[in-house]
Amino acid sequence: MGSEDIQNKFKTRGIGRGGALFLRADGALELITEVDNSNLPIFGIECFVLTSEEAKPLPGQMLDLWNGEAGDTWVTAKERLNSRDDKGFYFEVVVGDA
Repeated sequence: MGSEDIQNKFKTRGIGRGGALFLRADGALELITEVDNSNLPIFGIECFVLTSEEAKPLPGQMLDLWNGEAGDTWVTAKERLNSRDDKGFYFEVVVGDA
């Protein structure tokens, strides 16, 4: 399963805007598990506050995994999301292809 297939599988769990899929922490964690099972890398996680007009990024909450090893990215991404208090944030998980 490729990254696009995984993103499509989760479309009903989140909010799509401008080609991005925004998920709550629990949905993002499940997506990461699916990515892990498909042995695809995670390039990063971005955190947003969504309003009716915009997706406002929270730069201090971004996790850049672009240069990580594939196995490390899953663990790091899960740890980051598990360490967050639920404050109503949405997350975009950026997934690569093998």
